[in-house]
Amino acid sequence: MAIDCYGFKNIKNVIDTILKNQNECNVLLLGYADIILTKKELQTFLTKSIIDNLENREDAISVAAMYHKEELVEWVCETYSLFESLGCKLSVVDFTSWSGKEEIVNLNYPIDDKYKNRYDFIIDSGTTEHIFNIPQVMSNILSMLKVGGYVSHTTPFNDPNHGFYNFSPTFYVDFYHENRAEVISCNLTQTDCNTDEIPLPTREVFKLDSGLNFVVVRKNSNVNAIIYPIQGRYKSSAFEDSENILNKYKNFTNIVLTPYNGQSKNLEKIFKDKNIVFLDDNIILTKYLNIDPISSIVDKEFDIVLITSVTFEEKIRKKLEELGISKEKI
Repeated sequence: MAIDCYGFKNIKNVIDTILKNQNECNVLLLGYADIILTKKELQTFLTKSIIDNLENREDAISVAAMYHKEELVEWVCETYSLFESLGCKLSVVDFTSWSGKEEIVNLNYPIDDKYKNRYDFIIDSGTTEHIFNIPQVMSNILSMLKVGGYVSHTTPFNDPNHGFYNFSPTFYVDFYHENRAEVISCNLTQTDCNTDEIPLPTREVFKLDSGLNFVVVRKNSNVNAIIYPIQGRYKSSAFEDSENILNKYKNFTNIVLTPYNGQSKNLEKIFKDKNIVFLDDNIILTKYLNIDPISSIVDKEFDIVLITSVTFEEKIRKKLEELGISKEKI
């Protein structure tokens, strides 16, 4: 587990956001994380006087060799001292002790009550993929996080045998959405922390040879029990609560629906008394999302377009906005 320049930039942004609204920031690292920024890289974020007071690790040569970064041979920042310089109180949980300061916790199992609602910011800098019981560790993370607190994940999505698992962005979006938390950003990690962010598709299928997710999440409220989600691209609230859907749109007569993956018949039953125009699933949901059929409804008489495609919602919404068409998601 390590925090590089890109990760530190985003972590510091979260810490700065927290400290704007309160005087302290309790940070939890899931596993002791090596800081693999050079002094020169740290100068982008910290003053020279602060950097000069950071503690140097005695095993710098070993760390440099592990991460193939020769610039670290003479100096590797000690993790606790770095977070203290940011105004944080740092705790680390791990299955073993690396620095001598960690609290020994096996996140495969439910955490002790003393950890619940305790932290403002939880950092997963490459730990969860090494823990077998993923549902439990995700439940633990939410339990340990305060309401209004943040969690960041840096995890692989295509790195066989690095850990037990690789993660798709939809894993985070769907899990946290179901459990009253909000994904603030989901980007591809980069070696250069000064480059523009590269957002990852959150539900749309995509291909990359390798890479890491960098996900930032805010917890909005507590939940009584953790909900294990159905993958969002295969789920539509329209089919779960048809009575509420009908009541919401009872005053609309002419409706255009953008359904997905053959769900047209189910929607047709819900809106059986309405004048429905369906856009062709097979044309909309192509590899390149050729949504020209949306242009064909511009001259038709309709009251509203209801977006039911989770996977391509953003692109459909953008196209509708370009055409000046009223739309709403269900």
